[in-house]
Amino acid sequence: MKVTLTGFEQAQRKLASLDKQARYAASLTLNTLARYPVQDAVRHEMRDSLDRPTPFTLNSLSVTKRATAADLTAVVDFKQVAGGSRPASDYLRWQVSGGQRRLKGFEVALRSIGVLPGGYFVTPGQGAKMDAYGNVSRGQIVAILSYFRAFREEGRGFKMNSTAATRARLARGTRSRLGFRYFVGRPGGRGQLGIYQDVRIAAGVRELLPVFIFVQWARYEPRLDVQAAADLAVKREAAPIFQAALAQALRTAR
Repeated sequence: MKVTLTGFEQAQRKLASLDKQARYAASLTLNTLARYPVQDAVRHEMRDSLDRPTPFTLNSLSVTKRATAADLTAVVDFKQVAGGSRPASDYLRWQVSGGQRRLKGFEVALRSIGVLPGGYFVTPGQGAKMDAYGNVSRGQIVAILSYFRAFREEGRGFKMNSTAATRARLARGTRSRLGFRYFVGRPGGRGQLGIYQDVRIAAGVRELLPVFIFVQWARYEPRLDVQAAADLAVKREAAPIFQAALAQALRTAR
C-alpha cells in the first residue's frame, strides 16, 4: 500500500504566513494598548490618587518604544522634557515607589546659601500661597529666593536677587500693601524652625505667618499604583483589540 501526502508544503507555507500575521497583529495590539487604554487608565489613577494633579502631570506619559513583529514590546513612560524643565518622573516616582524624596530645586537653592539646614526639607505653612493644584505658588517661591539672595545671577543678564533698598521698601509697605520682612528661625526660640513672614499690621502690631516649615523627614508612602492600572487596562482591552488586529492582518496578508 502506498500513501501519498499532497499539499504539505503549501500547508507549511500557510502556517508560516499565519504566524507572521499573528505577530504583526500582536504588534498592532501592543501599540494600540500603549497609545490609548494604558495611558487613559494611568491618568485616571492619577486623578484618583493624587491631590489635584496638574495638566502637565496628566499629560506626562508617552509611548517611548513601539512594538514591531520582530520585537513584541511596547513601552509607556514619562516624557523627557527639554529646556531644563523638571520631568514628571522626578517627582512622581516617590508617589509610585515611596521612600525619601530628593530635594526640590528651590530647596537646593536655599540650602546652598545656608537658609535650609542640612538634613531638612520644607513643607508649606499657614502663610504659603497655594495655587489651584495645591502647590506653593511660583511667584511666592521666586519672591522668597530673591529676598534671601539665593539666585545665581551669572549669565542671566538681569538681577533676580533683592537689594537692601528693596527689602527696606518691602518692610515699609504702602497704602495698599502691608509692610513685611522674611526671616529664618524659631519664633520665641521654641517654635517650629522655618521661614516666617513678619507682617506689620499697624504701629506696634505684628503678625507672624509661617511660610515654610523645615522638617527632617520628607518620606512618601506609595499611593500611585501605575502598574496595577496598566495591567487592568490590558486585561480588559487586549482580547477585542487583538481580534480586530488579526482580522485586519489576515485581510491585508500578502
